[in-house]
Amino acid sequence: PPAGFTPAELAARNRALRDNLRKWRLATPASHYAELRARFEAAGIRVFALSFQHDEAFTDEEIAATFAHAQALGVGVISSQSTLTMAGRLAPFAERRAMLVAFRNGAGALETPAQLARAVALSKQFRVNLDIGNFTAANQESVAYVQENHEKITHLIVKDRTRNNGGNEAFGSGDTPIKAVLTLLRGRRYAIRVCVDYEYVGLGTPQEEVRKCLGYVRAAFA
Repeated sequence: PPAGFTPAELAARNRALRDNLRKWRLATPASHYAELRARFEAAGIRVFALSFQHDEAFTDEEIAATFAHAQALGVGVISSQSTLTMAGRLAPFAERRAMLVAFRNGAGALETPAQLARAVALSKQFRVNLDIGNFTAANQESVAYVQENHEKITHLIVKDRTRNNGGNEAFGSGDTPIKAVLTLLRGRRYAIRVCVDYEYVGLGTPQEEVRKCLGYVRAAFA
């Protein structure tokens, strides 16, 4: 635990932080997100998706707030790191709001193609937000998955990880087939958005490293 905290104190602190986040979500009106939407639009930016880590700590009221906020922001997709159980709870909210929920794969959160398929089958509003770095770390095959499931994928998270639950590496240094996946998207003209996720520890500033990541992606598409 962080310096100065016993495990019990840290657990109590984390519970308090989680409770405060819930209170903030429930107290924040949708108009707050509508104002943010106006500011983005004035800057010429369209927000595509809003991300949440829906877990068992969410109350139904809090889940409803996430959908109201996403709709006010003007997004068509909620990206959710979730479980199969939570997917079942999200289904009626997604259907009521007519919003897409794209499940992002990750450790303990729908890691395999079979798990993703079971989640997506729960609602016509469900899709996949494929993190190809996490998919590689879970020893799954991104190119094959995209070929077979492209119609269900809203967007890709691109980062480079090594297999066997390995860490994040500079783009081109890990095992993730970034170039092969992007070449597939370009060649097949799949309507899938690509998002760069900078998670490795680079030698430059975050801005410099993100530019490197974008350069790698652009070169792969070219």
